[in-house]
Amino acid sequence: MRELPVCGICGGQVTVRDAGIWVNVGKAEALVQARREWDQAHGPGVSAAELADYPYADGNPLGEVPWVWGHLSCPAGDGGDGYHFEATRFETSADALAWTFHLMEKSWFPGTDWETLVRRLHDVSDP
Repeated sequence: MRELPVCGICGGQVTVRDAGIWVNVGKAEALVQARREWDQAHGPGVSAAELADYPYADGNPLGEVPWVWGHLSCPAGDGGDGYHFEATRFETSADALAWTFHLMEKSWFPGTDWETLVRRLHDVSDP
């Protein structure tokens, strides 16, 4: 793992042993559905002007619902609608790959910024 980021909730230092990773599934599901509806309404060959109303997650310039790295003891702030796992299950690049395959089976996964999290926590470069 790279140098660990601070907790996304309280801003304090966090170690792998007391960290968790989570995402708000409800927001990710809603984003995937909104994008599906947008795609059906606009079809192929959209103009730049039409892209202005493409659905993005609140406050995320990349457009996806963010995965949060933080203390297991900090409240997730997801209203109980989150997908959580302990960071000790995400320590190696092999762990990240296994989680990626597992999460790809979830219908809400495309609405998250998983790639950002993996690149933030592991030494992953473009081929």
